[in-house]
Amino acid sequence: MAAPRTNFGFVGAAFPSLLADCRNAEAAALSNPRASAFQSRFVAERLTIHTVSYTHLTLPTTPYV
Repeated sequence: MAAPRTNFGFVGAAFPSLLADCRNAEAAALSNPRASAFQSRFVAERLTIHTVSYTHLTLPTTPYV
């Protein structure tokens, strides 16, 4: 049986642990947009943390206003 299609297959190739979170966000997009937004933000934060640590950048110390 084939895996369900997703718009986030590229994330699963690099970060298999985040693929389930991506699929949850995608599945909730129409039925529960607020939950989808929170799930999407979680994935975006994880990818940002990885990118920052990989490129040896520093995260801002104060939030943007």
